[in-house]
Amino acid sequence: MKRQIVINSSPAESRVAILEDGRLSDFYVERAERDRLLGHIIMGRVVKLAPGMQAAFVAIGQDSDGFLPWSDCVPPDQWRGQKNGRGGDARSLLAVDQLFPVQVVKEPIGTKGARLTMQLSLAGRYLVLLPGDSMTGVSRRIKSTTERRRLKGLVKDMLPDGYGLIVRTVAEGHSAQQIQADLDELMERWRGVRGRMERAVQGEIIHREPGMVSHVMRDLFTSDLDEVVCDHRGLWKELRAYMAEVLPDLKDSVKLYGGREPLFDAMGVEEEIEHSIERKVWVKGGGYLIIESTEAMNVIDVNSGRFGRKKTMEDHALRVNLEAAREIGRQLRLRDLGGLIVIDFIDMLKEEHRLRLMQEMRQILKQDRAQTDVAPISRFGLMEMTRERVRPALIHTLHQPCRRCGGTGLVPSRETVLTELDRWIRRFKAATRERRLLISVAPSIHDHLTMGARNMVWRLMWRHFMLIRVRADERLDETEFRCVSPRQGRELTQDFARGVGAQRMTGARPEEEAYDPLAWEEAEDALGEQESPGLRLHRDVDVDMDEDS
Repeated sequence: MKRQIVINSSPAESRVAILEDGRLSDFYVERAERDRLLGHIIMGRVVKLAPGMQAAFVAIGQDSDGFLPWSDCVPPDQWRGQKNGRGGDARSLLAVDQLFPVQVVKEPIGTKGARLTMQLSLAGRYLVLLPGDSMTGVSRRIKSTTERRRLKGLVKDMLPDGYGLIVRTVAEGHSAQQIQADLDELMERWRGVRGRMERAVQGEIIHREPGMVSHVMRDLFTSDLDEVVCDHRGLWKELRAYMAEVLPDLKDSVKLYGGREPLFDAMGVEEEIEHSIERKVWVKGGGYLIIESTEAMNVIDVNSGRFGRKKTMEDHALRVNLEAAREIGRQLRLRDLGGLIVIDFIDMLKEEHRLRLMQEMRQILKQDRAQTDVAPISRFGLMEMTRERVRPALIHTLHQPCRRCGGTGLVPSRETVLTELDRWIRRFKAATRERRLLISVAPSIHDHLTMGARNMVWRLMWRHFMLIRVRADERLDETEFRCVSPRQGRELTQDFARGVGAQRMTGARPEEEAYDPLAWEEAEDALGEQESPGLRLHRDVDVDMDEDS
């Protein structure tokens, strides 16, 4: 399998795409205006203890307070390199307004604050340093028993008193000298962090994890990498220098792109990114996936699409499900979906087919760097799984909720809007006893309301016994209307909006005046010719009533 890393760097953002056999498998975005918090060590202050949740809420200088489970609390002496073990009695360790350093293990997502821990760690190229711990471990991704034994023996000989070490996957095959150099650098970095702890104030960042590109260099530059392509000369020099130090045989695989066409366009990445956020994803063999995300979970529906006549329905379902499982594994990494995930595969009657699908899914998920856990297919044909979530999903990074639909993808129909308008008029008249109203709507709604001699405006006037004038406003869309009282000389839309309409009616906009008398006259001129003699009399009587009142 050919593995490439493509890096597009600009002043506003940096983007990293990982290609496997030419297809996008992972995608990372880092923007200049959004500070990446993952891995940062910050001085926090306890603002609330929640015994029922077995947790504390800690202020770290962000919009939302961080969430600190009691299971992640440690005594302060542990940060000084003393062996106290992990965990402890949180009731005796924490108090409101207490200051102590915490580390971000999960980025803030939506309205949820960052997930925090007091069990601090520093990640290097080959090792993870655990101050105050005594454990040694080797990454489970290193499969060779001989290599695992060799690495564990090395770190036990190097282990500083009062510290723990975890050997990372990229350490496989590297010498004791390289690992020792990485440990020395981590210890020097930790001494700096510990010194800054003594004088830090609330919300101060004591230690910053490197940026996203540096993170990719540290974690993803491995011996199975075929090519690295970037479009920034300064970054290209940095990448070559780093590769010459850690993987000298691959130094020449780092290439600087100099074409006129944007790098992601030339490599076919831009189009794949567009497809990665679509709701519908086609699967090899004719099936397709529907991917939906909610606050509680992500739901994936597998559909068979075209049915092959040469196969039975059971065989076709198995073939589509296996292809869908491979695509789902890719989409989970690409979209960075996390939390609870429910997959509705095509129903299969044979138990051996279900077991085969289960084994295939677990094998595919072994390629995922995030932790996953898969439950057997339920009696309803659903596969439930969880995937580690440390940052917002890709779609939330690239998009923001629509201000019209609020992120639902749906807006009220024309009939719903007109019904809301009718109810608004009824509430307005009942509360104010006024008999004149100026309504602004989108041009398309205006045409619909004023079409024909006995149009909807005509019917609204007779139903409510009011003089109603409607005008078109290009600044409004089909889901909005604005209502102005000529007597009060101001807009009253928000005052009488209820239900679905109240979510969209936000009152007068600052760029327009609340009431323009000329607008009333223009609306009268536009509709005057359509009135019947009875309505003209109704209008004259109504005006006289207003003037006398």
